[in-house]
Amino acid sequence: MNLCYRGALRVLALCGLLLLASCGGGGGGAGAAGPFTITVTVAGLAGTGLTLQNNGGNTLAIAANGAASFSTPIASGAAFSVTVASAAASPAQFCAVRNGSGAASASNTTTITVVCRNVARSLYVANSNDNTVSQFTVAADGSLAPMVPPSVAAGLGPVSIAVDPTGRYAYTANDDGTVSQYTIAANGSLTAMVPATVPAGLNPSSVTVDPSGRFVYVANDGGNVSQYTVGITGALTAMNPAAVVAGLGPASVTVHPSGLVAYVANFDGNTVSQFTIAADGKLSAMAPGAVVTGLKPTQVALDPTGKYAYVTNSIGNNLSQYTIAANGALLPMPVPTVLAGLTPVSIAVDSRGLYAYVANFANSAIGQYAIALDGALGALAPASVFAPLNPSSVAVDTSGRFVYTAAFSIPLIQMHTIAADGTLTLGANAAVGSGASGIAIR
Repeated sequence: MNLCYRGALRVLALCGLLLLASCGGGGGGAGAAGPFTITVTVAGLAGTGLTLQNNGGNTLAIAANGAASFSTPIASGAAFSVTVASAAASPAQFCAVRNGSGAASASNTTTITVVCRNVARSLYVANSNDNTVSQFTVAADGSLAPMVPPSVAAGLGPVSIAVDPTGRYAYTANDDGTVSQYTIAANGSLTAMVPATVPAGLNPSSVTVDPSGRFVYVANDGGNVSQYTVGITGALTAMNPAAVVAGLGPASVTVHPSGLVAYVANFDGNTVSQFTIAADGKLSAMAPGAVVTGLKPTQVALDPTGKYAYVTNSIGNNLSQYTIAANGALLPMPVPTVLAGLTPVSIAVDSRGLYAYVANFANSAIGQYAIALDGALGALAPASVFAPLNPSSVAVDTSGRFVYTAAFSIPLIQMHTIAADGTLTLGANAAVGSGASGIAIR
C-alpha cells in the first residue's frame, strides 16, 4: 500500500496473451448452417476428475488445460447448456462455466470458458499497525476459524500479503523496506523462513506472486518495483537489476494470467505502468510505458480470462475500465469510467468473471457490479452493501462463493456470501489485528 495513500487512509479514518474467451478449437461442424461442435477452453485445472456435461447428458472428461470438444454436435439454433458434472478432486477445485448456454450458432459455440480454482482452505490478513499476520482456516460455509496461534509476527508495518499459486509460501510487503517470507504448513499455518525477511525498496506498498509461482514483485512508494526469483525453498532472491523504474508512487502490481505482462497502479502519478515479463521474470517497460487513469489509482484487477482490467481511482470516486489488447496494452472501453462509492481503494473479481466487488473506504461500503460479456461494469441492485468501518481490502474466495473485507479502523474481517445474481449477503465476522491492510486466500 502506497505510503501517502496509507497515510490518507489514516486521516480519513480519523476523519500472444491468454485471452480465454476468444480462444477455441475447431468450432462449427458443417459451417454457418450447423450442426456445431461445442468447444470449451479450460484454464486453472490443477488436478484430475473434471467432467463437463452438455444439456444434462453428453459428458466430456477434461484431462488438461486448453481446448476440448463434446462428441455430440448441436443443430443450428438448438439449445445447449454446459455445466460442471464433477470438479477436480485432488487438489480440491471449484470450476465455473462462462458463456455456457444459448442457442447454437457459429459465434457462441467456441467461446465457452471453464475456469478452475483450488478450494480455499486458509485466509491471511496483514495487520499494519501491530506488525502481525492473522491466519484462519476457511470452513465449507465460508466462515473463518482462527488458527493456533491466531497470528504470526511480520516486519514493521505489513501492508500487503500474497500467497504463491501452489499454496506453499506467503510473503508480506512491510513498511520498513523489507519483505517477510513464510512457508505454509499442510494445515495452513505460517512459519517464518530463514532469513525471515529480504530487502525491498523504499516504503513497499504491495507484494504480488506471478501465476507460475516463480517470481515475486513488490511495488515501492519510492518509484520502482523490486523483482525477485523464488527458490526451491520459497526464499526470494533479488534479480539483477533488483528493481525497475515505475511511475510516481507505485501502489500495487498486478500480473496478467498469462504471466507475460504486469501492470502497476501509480498513486501519485495517476497512471498505470505497463511492463512485459521476460522468461526469466524481469520486467521491461512496454510502449507506451503507461496509460492515464483516474485520480490516485490504488489497484488494478483483471477478469480471469485476462481480457479486461479495472482500476480503483480513490480520489476520483470511480473505476477506470479497459480492454486488454493482444500485446497486453490497456485500451479504454467506450465508457472509460463507472461510478464507485467514496474512496474506492480495492477491487476483486470473482473466479467466473461475472462480478466485481469494490471496497469504498470513506463510506464503509462494498460496491457490487455485474460484468457484461464485453467486460463493462454495471452496478447491481442495490449498488452497494454495508461494510466494516473503513474497508481497506476486499477479496473473493477461489470458489467464487464468498467475499471477505478487511477493516482498517476496527479489528475485524467481514464475510459475505455471493447470491446467484451476484449480490452479497452478510455472513460472520472474525477478529483480526489492528490496521488490516491486505488479504490473501489459499
